[in-house]
Amino acid sequence: MTFFVTYLYFLVTPRIKPLTERSIYVIEGNDITFPKCIASGFPSPTITWSQVFSSLPARRSFSKKGNLTIVNTTVEDSGMYVCEATNFIGKARVMTQLVILSIPRFTVKPPEQLTINTGEEDCQQSLFFFIIKYSRAH
Repeated sequence: MTFFVTYLYFLVTPRIKPLTERSIYVIEGNDITFPKCIASGFPSPTITWSQVFSSLPARRSFSKKGNLTIVNTTVEDSGMYVCEATNFIGKARVMTQLVILSIPRFTVKPPEQLTINTGEEDCQQSLFFFIIKYSRAH
């Protein structure tokens, strides 16, 4: 008696679980790990990350097992990011927006004293000025 085993495979185009409905906000200089890009399909899809209208930051971005991490973020890292799942049947994409916040830094210059004479003998007034300087974080 001979038995034959038959396997039936269904090829399935990739599908990706939504990442997030909101933009992701990060303070400049901090690291960010995007929500994991989870994809299904048969055969198993390959996951890649990219940035719309730009390339991923060289030597500061790492993608592994559906996760994208960017270290030491800069304002230039702001933008739309795409997770793409691909197999030979097709592909799927989801996007999320990253916003890098540049926090202002304030520096206070030591006070400068100004002495004025009011016109009366032995009567002087001293005024102090505080100069506040604003600069963007670099």
